[in-house]
Amino acid sequence: MDSSDHGKHPKQGVESWVQLAKPTLSDSLEVTRYKGGDSEIESFLDSKLCISLVLKAPLRGENRQQGRSWQRTASVGGGIVYLPRDHSAQYWWTGASEAINVMVDADWLRARSSAEARLLPDRPIYGLRDPILAQLVQYLFKENVEGSPHGAAYSEYLALAAISRLGPLMSRRSLENKAVRGEFLVARALDYIHANLDSNLSVREIIDACEFEGDLFAFTRLFKRYCGTAPHRYILDARLERAKKLLLLADRRMTVTQVALMCGFVNLSHFSSAFKSKWGIQPSRILGV
Repeated sequence: MDSSDHGKHPKQGVESWVQLAKPTLSDSLEVTRYKGGDSEIESFLDSKLCISLVLKAPLRGENRQQGRSWQRTASVGGGIVYLPRDHSAQYWWTGASEAINVMVDADWLRARSSAEARLLPDRPIYGLRDPILAQLVQYLFKENVEGSPHGAAYSEYLALAAISRLGPLMSRRSLENKAVRGEFLVARALDYIHANLDSNLSVREIIDACEFEGDLFAFTRLFKRYCGTAPHRYILDARLERAKKLLLLADRRMTVTQVALMCGFVNLSHFSSAFKSKWGIQPSRILGV
């Protein structure tokens, strides 16, 4: 979000919300259910982590973590939001919203199940969908409003079950998102390559253009996985393909040198040898010169 856009919405805090849950008996676990309208808040979880079931998603919302820019919050009705321990961020949204929040003491979780604690990521996750996890959160709220008839231990068991479900789900989602992100990055790289075939392209320039965060070797592996060839080979083949089309369409007023320059070749000898190697004919023969 552009900084000029921020502030064009009503500024309200938690005092405008309605709390529908009861105080929780367990020190390790807290359940809340809030509903409210347009809001702008600062959130800090301290020693707790939070699993939220979004019952009604706002019309629009954004969040900003410390030192970062504003970004859209992918909150959907029926979705799960996970916020890690010590999460600190600013949020704003417009429209009515409602959510059940399960906050678990991170130290208690580590003492009870260190393996589960290690599976949880250290960054927020928005828009996770899983009916079983959503049902567990609903069960926790039901226990809360009924005054914990089965005791605090049962609520803690439900919370552990939710966290056990959450870890593998987020690991799977991370792999799925990684694959989608890979396709997106390679598509951006291909768009940039074909738009700049007449320039002296470098792999580093392409990496910067598609905002790939890894090193040159990691990008090359990613590119080869989707395109079947390394970036430099793909660029050469794309230039030769364009050169062939230009030569076939050209009249005698266009020279081989002009075609070579239009396709990013700065050395005519290299262009001619690469062209013949790929197409089995000298470029000059296509022009008939």
